[in-house]
Amino acid sequence: MSATRALLERHAAILQRYDLRPIQEARELPGGMFLKPVLLTTERGRLVLRGTQFRATPERFAFQAELMQFAADHGVRCPRVLRDREGCWGWERDGLVWAV
Repeated sequence: MSATRALLERHAAILQRYDLRPIQEARELPGGMFLKPVLLTTERGRLVLRGTQFRATPERFAFQAELMQFAADHGVRCPRVLRDREGCWGWERDGLVWAV
C-alpha cells in the first residue's frame, strides 16, 4: 500500500468532511511537537491536516481558528483553518481535534 493511500485511509473520517477530492498526494511532514502534520496536495492547492492536543475540544479549537481568521482578515500573514462542509472548524477524534 502506498504511503498516500495509508494516510488517506487513516484520516478518512476527517477528510470526508471537507470538499478536497481528489487528493493527489498525502505525506507526513517532519516536525510537530507530538503529532506529525499531513501535507495534502489537492486541486485547491497544498493544505495541511493537523491534530492538536492543546485545544482538545471543538469549542476551544474554534476560538484559535477564529482568532487566526481575524488576524488574516486584517493583514497578518498566518495560516487559516478551513471550515468543513457543515461550517465546523475542526472535529474531535481519539481525544484530539483535527482540522485542515
